[in-house]
Amino acid sequence: MTSTSTPQQTPRVINWVSVAALISFIAELALLATHKATLHKPPPIGELLLSLLTLFLGAWAVIYRIRDRQNIILGRWLGGICMTLGMIVFAVQSVSIHKAQETSELRHMQKIAKACISYARAHDGAYPAHLAVLVRDGRIKVSDLSDPTNGLVALKLPAGWQKLPARELDLVIRRNSDFRYAGQGLSLAAGGRITKNLKNIIVLFKNTQEEINAGPIAFADGRVHYFTGLQMIKVLHRCNQARKDLGLPPLSFDLPNH
Repeated sequence: MTSTSTPQQTPRVINWVSVAALISFIAELALLATHKATLHKPPPIGELLLSLLTLFLGAWAVIYRIRDRQNIILGRWLGGICMTLGMIVFAVQSVSIHKAQETSELRHMQKIAKACISYARAHDGAYPAHLAVLVRDGRIKVSDLSDPTNGLVALKLPAGWQKLPARELDLVIRRNSDFRYAGQGLSLAAGGRITKNLKNIIVLFKNTQEEINAGPIAFADGRVHYFTGLQMIKVLHRCNQARKDLGLPPLSFDLPNH
C-alpha cells in the first residue's frame, strides 16, 4: 500500500522593501502635517524627497523577490499601495497650492478692474489713464499689482514714491508690475452705466500673456475669467471689435498699450 503526501507550501515571506515604503509614506504624511504648505509657503524639500523615496521603494517592492510567496499584508501589494498614495498626496497638495495661487491672482485682477469702475464713476465716467492713478488714490494696494503665481518677489515702490511725478510713478509701475493695463480712453455711459461694449473690452492681462495660451483676463465691467488658447483668440477679436466701435486702437498682447 502506497501513501501519498501533499507537498508543503513554502512559507510566506515579509517584503521588507514594502515595509520601508510604508515607513517612508508615514514620514511624508508626518512632515506634511507639521509643515503644511500654504500659498506663500511652498512644501519643504524633505517632502519632495520622501515622496520620491516612497515612489522608488514602492516600485522596488513590487518586483522584490518576485518568485516568492509573500505575506498577505506585508507583501508587494503594500509597497504598490504606498507608492500610489505617496504620489497622490504630493500631487493633490501641488494642485491645491496652484489653485490657491490662481484664485489669488484672479482676486488681484478683480480688485484692479473694480477700482477702475469706481474711479470712472468719480471722474465723469473716464477710466484711469494708468495704474499709478489708482495707487496714488489708494484705490488699490501696491501688492495687488503682483502676480502670486509667478513665484517672484512682489512689487515694491521706492521710498517716497508718493512724491514722484505721475509720469515717473507710472513708468516705475509699468516696468515692475506683473499686469498690463489697457483701459486708457474708456468711458462709462451717462449715469456711470456699463455699456455692452465695455463688457467685451479687456482692461487687464498678464505681462506674459500670449494670444495662443490660456490665461486670466479682466474686463472693463469688473469680470475676471480664465480662457483657453482657442477662447483667447475669440475674446481678443471681440475686444478689438468693441474698441473699434469706440474709436480706440486695437489691443495686442505683443505690443505695449501705453
